[in-house]
Amino acid sequence: MGRSLATIQLQDRTDNYIVHQLLNQYLENPGKQFRPMLIQLFGKVFDLKQEQMDLLSRAAEMIHTASLIHDDVVDNAQQRRGKPTLNTNWSNAQAVLAGDFLLARVIVEMTDKKQFENLKQLAQTLEDIVEGEFFQDNLKKASEVSEEQILQVGEKKTGSLLAWCCSSTAVMAQLDSETVQDCRSFGIKLGIAFQLIDDTLDFSDVSGKDYAKDLKEGLINHTTLQLIKLYPELYYPIYQLRHRDFQEVPWNETQLEAAKTKTRKQAEVLLNEAEELLGRIAIRHPKSLNHEGLGDLRELMTLIKEREK
Repeated sequence: MGRSLATIQLQDRTDNYIVHQLLNQYLENPGKQFRPMLIQLFGKVFDLKQEQMDLLSRAAEMIHTASLIHDDVVDNAQQRRGKPTLNTNWSNAQAVLAGDFLLARVIVEMTDKKQFENLKQLAQTLEDIVEGEFFQDNLKKASEVSEEQILQVGEKKTGSLLAWCCSSTAVMAQLDSETVQDCRSFGIKLGIAFQLIDDTLDFSDVSGKDYAKDLKEGLINHTTLQLIKLYPELYYPIYQLRHRDFQEVPWNETQLEAAKTKTRKQAEVLLNEAEELLGRIAIRHPKSLNHEGLGDLRELMTLIKEREK
């Protein structure tokens, strides 16, 4: 699965040197680059040119990075990927402006290449991400959280951008609307599954994350909800831990493993549904698709299913 992914480093210009320097320092540590990887794989399936895939990859990463920068300001976060956040090194105001600059750069680059439909869809995706943030913030204060609400947050915050990553390649390849929609549905299911597995890793000792970080920030994630569903006596003890930097927990390892298993099974159902969508796309385009690329996408889904970090 692969070549190196497109860089999103910004070129220095004399009239905005400071913002370029600020962002390039942040972008030197890009994380897993899961979204560009997805674009590269779908681009391979639809036989896009490398420059086309790179354009979409840059747009996805800049939108994602802008949302992370703004999240860090809202959460007053001190670290991101093991390094100080922009708002820590500089200021909240400069971090917000830097995120805005990335959003503007996406518009410029996509417009230059006349990718108007993909830009429109990306703007709607950004709306979904913001709605998801609002929804999740409200759930931090809710007296009870449902599975439907948790899945809705996953679809808005994670699934929406992955849906764009998949469908934008089909739009650029000028494929039919049904294929575009199947690609979008694939991305949504993949995104929710990715988030569910991430919820199990919130309770992992080897993931590198702060144990039960979501709960400490007030969030009831999918695995926490399964703990409550399987063991109702944990409802009040768990809800009382929200927004607290706790050390002791009211559940035992057996209970936690049962809850994590339920969450991973739900993720597996979504990944199986996503694979069915790939099959539909392949049937619709039996001769024009790159079947090696389809195999790479299926390999990626296996990696997501087995993810431990």
